Order: sequence, then C-alpha cells, then structure tokens
Amino acid sequence: MFPFVKETKSVAKNINPLFYEALLEMESAAKKKTGQKPKPDVKPGTKLGPSLRGERLRQKLLETGGRLIAEQSLAQISVEDILAEVGVSRRTFYRYFENKYELAAHIINPALEGGAQILDEVSHGASQNAVPGIIDCYLNLWESNHTALNIIAAIEPEVMPYLEESHKNFGSALKTVLSIAEDAGSLRNNSVNYSFKVISRTAVPLLKVYAGHPELVRLYRESMTALLEKSMV
Repeated sequence: MFPFVKETKSVAKNINPLFYEALLEMESAAKKKTGQKPKPDVKPGTKLGPSLRGERLRQKLLETGGRLIAEQSLAQISVEDILAEVGVSRRTFYRYFENKYELAAHIINPALEGGAQILDEVSHGASQNAVPGIIDCYLNLWESNHTALNIIAAIEPEVMPYLEESHKNFGSALKTVLSIAEDAGSLRNNSVNYSFKVISRTAVPLLKVYAGHPELVRLYRESMTALLEKSMV
C-alpha cells in the first residue's frame, strides 16, 4: 500500500466518504501493480473485524453441515465431508465445534428455543386456540428453519447431551399447551401423554410428506387437527 493511502484512510473514512472510496480505488490499483490481491470493497463505516469474519465462517459451517445432514443423515456424513464443502481445515472446524454432533445441536437449538417461545405465547391465549396454536407452531418452525426440523426427525443419540435444556423446555411448553386443551375437553384421545406421542411421531414427518406441495399449510392443518382434536360436529 502507498504510504499516503495508508496514513490518510482512517481520517478520510470518518470525514469524507467519497474521498474514502477514492482512496480504496487507489489502494486496489496499487496492489494490482504489485501483484497483491485487493481486499473486497466495503461501504464507508463498515468494519469487517476478526469476530465478524469468524461468525460468517461459523455460519457457513452450520449451513453446509445442515444441508449435508438433511440430504443424507448425521450418521452418514463426517467432519471431513463438511470441511471439503466449505474448504477449511480441521483445526478451523474445531475452533467452533467439538464434533459433528455439537454442530447439529447448534442448528437444532434455535428451532427448539423459538418453538418454546411460540408455545408459551399460545398457553396464554384462549383454550380453543391450544391445538391450532401447536399446529401453527410447527408450521412456523418449518417455514423459518426446516433444516433443523429435518434433522430432528432423524436425530442421533449423541446429539442429545447438547440439546438437554432446549429439548426439555420445548417438551414442557408443549405439554403445558396440551394440558390446556385437555382441560377444555378438546383432545381427541383425552390424554396429554398420548397426544404428546402423536405429535412426536407425526408432526415433523407429516411436514416432510407435504414439503413442496402448494397446499402444504391447509393439508397439514387438516391432518394434524384430525389426529389431535375432537370434531366439533
């Protein structure tokens, strides 16, 4: 970098954004002449520090790992498969995750935490909205994080220690809403425990069945309602 550019950039960045952009162009041109690879342009005021770059890399590992797990299974993929896709070393991977099981947990945890929050809101509503609220919770999670739900459907036992708290909180929130529906007499089987089992075994698999269908929402609601709620007719 030219000395003038190096000494002036920090001042120009805060005083004159147009001048700052011109300096970036000068720096890029200088590096091209010396064979150096220019850095990507950034907007005035944007700082790409180590923490931001690290977070982007961590997110890339999560996205790639989630896709591979959903396409195959957690048992079938290895850390090396993820590394090959992202193009980083094992050392870099282990800077963020202990193993592939912890990576999977980091994908699933936000879905469980978000679901528990939705169900908590449902529990403070009218009792007739309990079952519809549970169904809408799964639909919302599918829309916002279907990768996590795909992984949950075929979760490996080794992942559970990393999910202990969020899994427990989600299950507790779900049973709270089911208890409200039970008290209102709206559960088809009149049982929180049996309804919980029905949801555990059908809620996510049914979303996968209807994935890509143009009427997924309607079909899923009708199917889950028939499984969980008494007919009002």
